Amino acid sequence: MPCFIIYFYANDKINDKINDKINDKINEDLLIQFIRDANETGRLNYIYRNAEEALSKLNLINEDGYLNNAGYYLFGNDGPVMLKEVVYPTDERKKFTDLKQFEGNILECISEGLKYIQNNIHYHAEIIGTKRKETPEIPIEALREILINSFAHCHYQKGDYNEISITKSNVRIYNPGGILNDTSPKDFASGKVGSKIRNPLIATVLFKNGMIDAFGTGFDRAFKLCAQESVDYEYQNDEYGFTFIFKRTNSDKINDKISDKINYTDTVKLTDVDNKIIKALKKNAYSTIVEIAEIIGKSVPTVHRHIDKLVSMGIIERVGSRKSGYWEIKD
Repeated sequence: MPCFIIYFYANDKINDKINDKINDKINEDLLIQFIRDANETGRLNYIYRNAEEALSKLNLINEDGYLNNAGYYLFGNDGPVMLKEVVYPTDERKKFTDLKQFEGNILECISEGLKYIQNNIHYHAEIIGTKRKETPEIPIEALREILINSFAHCHYQKGDYNEISITKSNVRIYNPGGILNDTSPKDFASGKVGSKIRNPLIATVLFKNGMIDAFGTGFDRAFKLCAQESVDYEYQNDEYGFTFIFKRTNSDKINDKISDKINYTDTVKLTDVDNKIIKALKKNAYSTIVEIAEIIGKSVPTVHRHIDKLVSMGIIERVGSRKSGYWEIKD
């Protein structure tokens, strides 16, 4: 599970309220799925009834029913957080082959960022029995640890953005936040120094659904995963922020996108629920998750989980905003 970046001051403004009623500001489908996941981890015991009650349970609204900043960054539906994603064909980082600016909430940005990296790194394929196994050049769980860390401890008040940049030799994950000067992430991983969390409310919420675990241990897990796969790494910490750099192992094939992308459909079969969702979207690409749930006779959390699966497999893609966008079925 992802680590906590530790740093030297608290961002008190993260708890300021957003002066809009919650129903107009949040992605309720995402909140429902979050509550379900948190219950499954055993870190939350709550049956979802409505958004206001759920957010109150997570300490994300004030007594007047207004969403605070932490709730807005975690579940906001109008792109409160920006993620820049870019691929460079060389290490010079002058001309890019792909550039994307994604706006979403923290949970959406984490999902988008991990998917972007997975689609732009290389995989070693081998046949085991009758099955094809794809092994990424960088452990996905190590990437996930550092990526979630970068959003959990971003300095949001700066108005800056998180960034993922992929070059011929590196995968760089940057966030506008930092750790204590004159210390190393290995010091935190080993427990040699104490900790202070930048955004304690955001970190606490992410802990509830299992996205992060004990303080400082995520660095240790990322280091061990990289060591197991012989992946080198380094990190940079300065007044601008913190950057974790994974060293790529197949850097000479960065432009061979088709053969290098993981083929999810080779290893994951579509279920009856998956096919029903696809059929519903073919009839009406503008269907909401709630509408699909009614059509196929399944719960909203179940449909949300299968939608996420179909997106990760590259079978469907969301085009446009949550309110006015639609679902595109890929060939």
